[in-house]
Amino acid sequence: MKKKGVYTVIIVLLIILAYSFFSVDTYDNIQNETIDDFVDVGVKEFIMTVQDFSYNPSEINVDKGDVVKIKITSLDLRYGFSLLAFNIQEELKPNEEVIVEFVADKQGSFPYISHIFSGKGHYDLKGVIIVE
Repeated sequence: MKKKGVYTVIIVLLIILAYSFFSVDTYDNIQNETIDDFVDVGVKEFIMTVQDFSYNPSEINVDKGDVVKIKITSLDLRYGFSLLAFNIQEELKPNEEVIVEFVADKQGSFPYISHIFSGKGHYDLKGVIIVE
């Protein structure tokens, strides 16, 4: 009877050992991981303000494949931010930050405008994102 108990303990320990071996990364797998695997690194962030019918910056340059994140704040009026090439259209209320994010998956020059009429300078309110 004692031998049966010893064999049971040995079998349970072997099962635990096998499970541990196959479910945990080996040192070789772990050493190949970098901080980039754990941190969101491919993001290009921009801070944009809108005031007096002007986007600042009015030109943004990124590379194809970049994740683009733009934090936009209107400093005076209600405006819009419309980047149709990337299917983005947001309302910008005074002193409220709006965050837009997209993948720059095509090359070219892509205009952004305000789709909300804000006054006589409305048609001067424009900018461009250049994806190289």
